[in-house]
Amino acid sequence: MSDLLNSEVHNFYPHIYKELEAVVTGQKEESDFGGNMLNIDIGKEETEVYYQMDDESLGAPCFIPTNELYKLVLEWKEMEERMKSGADGFPVTLRDWKLK
Repeated sequence: MSDLLNSEVHNFYPHIYKELEAVVTGQKEESDFGGNMLNIDIGKEETEVYYQMDDESLGAPCFIPTNELYKLVLEWKEMEERMKSGADGFPVTLRDWKLK
């Protein structure tokens, strides 16, 4: 999931959001998206996230309820925007970490 959020959602948010929303709202029965590293097969109930390369060392496919992924993607984008803007209330910033 970290690769999905850090790479695909970060780089392709408008496209992933559009496809997730279409399935969650019933505009589509299913959809898919391929990004830099991962493919996402979006089903009405469940979404499969898997690496584009068929290499077991990269990890097994991940399954997540579609509505939960939709909420997670929205929350991730909101946190990214808050971090970029320097808004108060972002849980952790680089300033919070002190190198020792």
